[in-house]
Amino acid sequence: MENKKKSSSKFSLISHFLMLFFLISICIWDRINNIPKFPYNFIYLTQIDLYLNIIYYTLIFIKDLKKQNTKIYEKFFNFCFSFSFNAFIMFWLIYFNNSKNLFKSNIKLPFFLVFSLHGGVFLINILEATIINKRKNTKTISLFCYVFLAVIYPFFLRFVYFNFGIKSYPFIKKKFFYVFLIVFFSLFVCILGHFLYIFLSNFNVKKENEDDDENELKFIENNEN
Repeated sequence: MENKKKSSSKFSLISHFLMLFFLISICIWDRINNIPKFPYNFIYLTQIDLYLNIIYYTLIFIKDLKKQNTKIYEKFFNFCFSFSFNAFIMFWLIYFNNSKNLFKSNIKLPFFLVFSLHGGVFLINILEATIINKRKNTKTISLFCYVFLAVIYPFFLRFVYFNFGIKSYPFIKKKFFYVFLIVFFSLFVCILGHFLYIFLSNFNVKKENEDDDENELKFIENNEN
């Protein structure tokens, strides 16, 4: 039992190191391309998502090194998971509908970088939630947090556009109702990601209970024999 616990801790430590290495590598590659320029990159949801996840995996990696309980970060990861799901879904929906709403015509980025920023982060969060650090009966943040951000964010984008002339997204110059419509659809996607996270947590609990029942049945059968 002790060996199994040590093996699990080592697996978690190595996995989190690799995840953090991936995120930092993508961040450096993104900054080399310098699109968008610092500090304007922090206006964009994809960039916010990337840095939030770098913070989470840095903290969880440090916790692994110190061999401390990581449950304190469950709500933070819940938010990172939902946010990365949002970045993944919203980007590709807009991209396949009209890529001009995301990139200027003169901007050409490597596909792997684009996919890593708008999908790769979510994929590693799926691994974290289902394999590396299985969530079971996990703590979640309030849905109000998503609503609050959905209200504040479009006002922030419009403020930046009208006061500094920074057009974060091509659609930001359109009517406010149109912008709000997109942002609130983004809110819906975030909440969908939130419930996906809860579903995975419940699934992990159900699977563990089934495994325990199976092991108990095998134990009884062996003793009877």
